[in-house]
Amino acid sequence: MPVQMLDPVRLQRAFDLVRGHVATGQVPAAVLAVATSRETVRVEAFSGTDFVEVDSRFAVASITKPSSLPP
Repeated sequence: MPVQMLDPVRLQRAFDLVRGHVATGQVPAAVLAVATSRETVRVEAFSGTDFVEVDSRFAVASITKPSSLPP
């Protein structure tokens, strides 16, 4: 199956969106990477109140699975 080409305009909008969230303080920092199964297309670090580099590590968690606690 051929790899679908990424639209450079849409790709730029994604990076601009993340940059904007960091610039307005909605998030302290971010790293955004876009990759295919064959290559890393683009990776960029956005430092705000926290300094980050493209190889910075972040704690992540899944927020897509609902859970409930007993009362």
